[in-house]
Amino acid sequence: MATASVIIALYNKARYIARTVDSVLAQTFAEFELIIVDDGSTDGSGDIVRRYTDPRVRLIVQSNAGPGAARNTGMRQATSTLMAFLDADDIWLPTFLERSIASLQANPDCVMSVSGHARYSEPNRQRGVYSGPWAMSDAIGARQLVKFVGATPVGSVLCKKAIAEQYGGFYEKGHCTYGEDRYLWMQIVLNHVIYRIPDALLIIDDNASELSTGRTGNPPLGPILTEKASVFRNCPAQYYRVLRHCLGYYVVGHALWAAREGNFRSARQAFRLFPEGRDMGWLYVSAQIRIFCMPAALAVSQIRAILRQSPALLAVCRWCGAMTGALWCGYLRSYE
Repeated sequence: MATASVIIALYNKARYIARTVDSVLAQTFAEFELIIVDDGSTDGSGDIVRRYTDPRVRLIVQSNAGPGAARNTGMRQATSTLMAFLDADDIWLPTFLERSIASLQANPDCVMSVSGHARYSEPNRQRGVYSGPWAMSDAIGARQLVKFVGATPVGSVLCKKAIAEQYGGFYEKGHCTYGEDRYLWMQIVLNHVIYRIPDALLIIDDNASELSTGRTGNPPLGPILTEKASVFRNCPAQYYRVLRHCLGYYVVGHALWAAREGNFRSARQAFRLFPEGRDMGWLYVSAQIRIFCMPAALAVSQIRAILRQSPALLAVCRWCGAMTGALWCGYLRSYE
């Protein structure tokens, strides 16, 4: 039986999947199985995986159900007690598995290891975490918790299978494509000890990912909000207040994101549906002010863009402005 199971959720990544698989096969720790779940790809991604003859590589094909469902399928098929996950367009450095497994073996109280990561677009900027065991405590506030969970991309994690299954695995209802991993990590970090590796052992190709990084259009509400009852049910009572404030950060963030995309109705609806946003005090107030003022700012910027494209119209507007000013001056002088 393999020491670790590596699970890749694959959907239409024919351009990148070979690079990702090669980074797994190049690991200095070799006792693993690689389970690739083709989640209904239509671009021939699965055919590229079939070319690999390494006996550790296994391909599973299913109808498209989303990344959370694909990872959960991989976990059900896994034979080891340790699970690692990797997006189909990201890569590991060669020592990712070796160091992650060693960290958990040396710290048996830890149920999950998290490494630092970097991005192709910013190769010299490492997004890391502090080194060593980390556990939730009364001294940790909502901002720190949100920051930690946000610094945990799926490819940076090695997790005990029993723990992931204890919380139902990744969120998969409704073909979820956003926040399905954060929903699981939040429940784990609220209850268990995590080991943190500060070095960037994961490289994220943010230019290749269209599911979350660089997402445009109407932003979705993540399951950590829509399924908050489940998260609270698995939250120790002493951390209810911190979790509620965490959700407040997510609500405000979603509302501002929606407003930047011009979806002001969605922004206002988020505050109506999730009262946790009102717990954020001045952060909530400032967000409401920004959302209230943003339509006018967008309208002004659009008018400016139109005028820049039409010199003749700009000249007419300037002439009208000058004439209006002159008329007002004459009107005021009549009262002197």
